[in-house]
Amino acid sequence: MPVRPIDAIRGGSADGIRLIIGTNMHEGTMFVHPENTGFPNSWTMIAEMMEKNGHADALPSIVNFYHPSANDSFKVFADSAKSLASSTPPLTGDVRQIGGDPFIRFATDYAFEMPAVKVAIAQKQYTDDVWMYRYELVTKSGIATGWKASHAFELPAVFCNRDHGFSHFIFDGEPDEVFDKIAAEIHGRWVSFTKTGIPSLPENTCNCSGSADSRDAEPAAARDWPRFEGADSPVMIFNRESRAERLDRRHLMETWGDMRFYEN
Repeated sequence: MPVRPIDAIRGGSADGIRLIIGTNMHEGTMFVHPENTGFPNSWTMIAEMMEKNGHADALPSIVNFYHPSANDSFKVFADSAKSLASSTPPLTGDVRQIGGDPFIRFATDYAFEMPAVKVAIAQKQYTDDVWMYRYELVTKSGIATGWKASHAFELPAVFCNRDHGFSHFIFDGEPDEVFDKIAAEIHGRWVSFTKTGIPSLPENTCNCSGSADSRDAEPAAARDWPRFEGADSPVMIFNRESRAERLDRRHLMETWGDMRFYEN
């Protein structure tokens, strides 16, 4: 590519284009593995990644963000020879963000959530019509496999296709109503966006079996999807009960800044 997509968007290449953009809650579970991993699965690999890309000085803030401690956690980590050979650093404290394993959270943020927020912020300069979402539905299959709400798990609902093999895998063990509800919510908004430019939930939508799903009794606020405002912004959360929720991701964006990776 002659220009990085984010730089093109910041420069106005999509001026006036309306945008829906978002991520899944546990994108990284598809890519972080104990062996043959696609993304770092240890602090050693993360340190190598940062150093290789000229961001060694940012490593302390990355470690503290994903595994903070009441003490100087980076000093403890850096001074411990054992930590260099372990997938878990000798640190105390909870992972800062919800989502579990710090390496899964790291991969989710690095490859998906942080770039999505950057794109939304960049496009917001050229149009007010930007909406963000996060898919958080964890099905019984997601719990059993440990994949939770992984990469691409929203696609059966987006395309309203319950009969695809991937759909059967994700919704295995769930009542049909669970799929119908999330599909009506997401597919309905995507279709509305395509037709009208606004991702509103129609008063009456059709579920995947073709029957009408009345929304007349649902409060108008539940149907509204507020526009994106910035790193601290309302986001549509797609779950068993979908809702608009304000997510403050300013700390996330400050931690990552404008670091760039693998450009050479």
